[in-house]
Amino acid sequence: MSDPWQAVDPWGGTNTVPNNSYYPPAAASAPSQRWTDANGNEYILDIQGETVTASCEKLNYHESGTLKNGKLGLFGTWHDYTPEKITFGPPLSTSWTRVDQGEEPQPAQAEPAADNWSSWGNANDSWNSWNNPQGQAQTEQSNGAWGSWGGTAAPSWEDQEKKRWEGYQREFQSAQEWNKERGILPGGQEEMDPFSGEAESKGSGEDFCLYDSVAVTVNGTKTDQIRRLANFEDLFTRFAGDIPVQLEENMNKCGFSMPTPVQKWAIPAALAGRDIMCCAQTGSGKTAAFLVPTLASMIKHHKAVGSMEVAFEGPCKPDTLILSPTRELCLQIFEDALKFCHKTKHRCLRVYGQEKAKTQILEIARGADLCVATVGRLYDFVGAGIISVADVNCFVLDEADRMLDLGWKEQIEDIVENHGMPPKTERQTWMFSATFPQEIQTLALKYLHDHLFISVGVVGSPAVTVTQIVQKVEKAEKTDKLVEFISGFMQQRKGNERMLVFTNSKNQAKLLDQELWVQAPVLLCSGFQPSLRTKKHEVATTAAIHGDLDQPAREANLAKFRDGKVDVMVATDVASRGLDISGVSHVLNYDAPKEISLYVQRIGRTGRIGHRGTSITFITFEAGWCIDSDDLLTELPDIMKGAPNTEIPDWLDALSKEKKEGTWYSKKKDDQWNYTDVRKNGNFEGWKDGNDQDQAQANSWSNWQGTGATQEESTQSQGEWNAKSGDSWSW
Repeated sequence: MSDPWQAVDPWGGTNTVPNNSYYPPAAASAPSQRWTDANGNEYILDIQGETVTASCEKLNYHESGTLKNGKLGLFGTWHDYTPEKITFGPPLSTSWTRVDQGEEPQPAQAEPAADNWSSWGNANDSWNSWNNPQGQAQTEQSNGAWGSWGGTAAPSWEDQEKKRWEGYQREFQSAQEWNKERGILPGGQEEMDPFSGEAESKGSGEDFCLYDSVAVTVNGTKTDQIRRLANFEDLFTRFAGDIPVQLEENMNKCGFSMPTPVQKWAIPAALAGRDIMCCAQTGSGKTAAFLVPTLASMIKHHKAVGSMEVAFEGPCKPDTLILSPTRELCLQIFEDALKFCHKTKHRCLRVYGQEKAKTQILEIARGADLCVATVGRLYDFVGAGIISVADVNCFVLDEADRMLDLGWKEQIEDIVENHGMPPKTERQTWMFSATFPQEIQTLALKYLHDHLFISVGVVGSPAVTVTQIVQKVEKAEKTDKLVEFISGFMQQRKGNERMLVFTNSKNQAKLLDQELWVQAPVLLCSGFQPSLRTKKHEVATTAAIHGDLDQPAREANLAKFRDGKVDVMVATDVASRGLDISGVSHVLNYDAPKEISLYVQRIGRTGRIGHRGTSITFITFEAGWCIDSDDLLTELPDIMKGAPNTEIPDWLDALSKEKKEGTWYSKKKDDQWNYTDVRKNGNFEGWKDGNDQDQAQANSWSNWQGTGATQEESTQSQGEWNAKSGDSWSW
């Protein structure tokens, strides 16, 4: 036997094992709580908060580790962790060094003093020169990385965090000193052209009138004092003192013509000073519903950093803070905010991960009135003291349920409660999402003050403008069927229409992208029928967006898709939330989602703001058995009911009933989308299933939009859609 090897900190094992043993003791993945290695030794993982211990009773071996943000540090390396399984990192062998036994890290080169910028880089009068220093050592550590440490003891996570924050502080202070010495003012953002893209998705589509039949329910105190908007002219007339004239011009440039139901109620409620929890269908204009009132808030509180005549000093103190669950949605909201603030002196800031922190610190150092951020990067910058939430007057949580799904609850609570944000009675808080599970409504009671609950349409349902198609497909034929659908789409599409194709994994997205598009618009892939393999067969230009792409690559592919340079985008669920891309007429679920809420989010990328859309979902069979999620199959027919030009196949209806009878099934239909607000006079008095509407109707009032359509008229409107729809594809 080889000489024994002793594990060391930070995950130090407490017993010796042969140094030719492999760590971790598994090849690829295993159940998260218990697994057996190749030699039959059973390991058990015990999790206590962020501290974990792996034990093997047979070997009398124990090793401590750390679990944080889905990363498990154990056996001298790191692994991806979910409650279901561990995907192990590279194993340790005699030829592989533990990350905690690497070479002694070299000390980072000190940054130059603020008065020595000219000798550090290409000195000139532009603050941008600070962003490209020559010879500076890279000091930033990516969030969540398990760095290489020498010695027998490594810094704790808190020490690492503190060191990172101190680095941010130094960079921030140096940037502000540079700006002050050079006389660099915050200025506006006029060098950007926010209206260069298409505005179709913001304007009203040919079936915008269908929104007139969507029911809106408003709960809370003093609802009689909130008068809905008739149109945007009504907005600018009634709130002339709160809204700048420039906003009207900017909204016209964006293509806004008529407010959607959520905008008709949320905008006047917010301008009246109320807190809001709003649940609305995807593609219903929620972003504009909170961006319009934010401008009024910034004017009311005299915020206009861009008008300053001296260099900005001190931490960035935005008036409006908007939290987003994903980088893509954060960037989209930021771009929309630039359009609303165009030719005003209000500065907008974006803060998200997978972009160099230093690049963002340069912008933070110049101050901002509005900050759009993902939670993780904002948590870092607030902790470092370079962004302050002490002056936040408008706090917005967009896609709030998704942020909780991603595990950001503790970080959100820390930002709100521990860094001087005004209490809920002294700020306005608005929460928006397409779904509102019980956990979100509980969170709302904590952060919102005397709020209005605005529910547009059926909670958790897709937009009324989306035709839904399901296709029974054998697993071996899925790719052939995908090519068939894309070919039909390309032949029959109108203008610059585009398609989104969703998969459930990064590997599948990469594979489909490679197969559908190699170097030219021809099909050069294996596994298809000979008639589809010819090099002269054109399918479509494609690109992909998934978690393995870095942020610049994601943004580049999204830009090409928005600009119409890409016909088909293959994506994982990273693109299913909130993204508003004009011209997406079709969504195809190559892999059916595992949950009904994901299904609603995916197909919500089409049929936005009154534009028609079509969704196609492959239900996959193998050897006669359906291999898709029971949770999805039990709920799918209910979601499809009432959708335009939509028929529920007999086989799907039968399959759904079979799944309901054969598995545990809640008649409450999953609280992710079927709970409603049932407070009495704005006070919380317990939960009620959304199927029981007696109490809810007693404490709320429903309003049919437009001229007040009746239920019968609403049904008639649905029939008119079916009669006039030109989408007559037969699959």
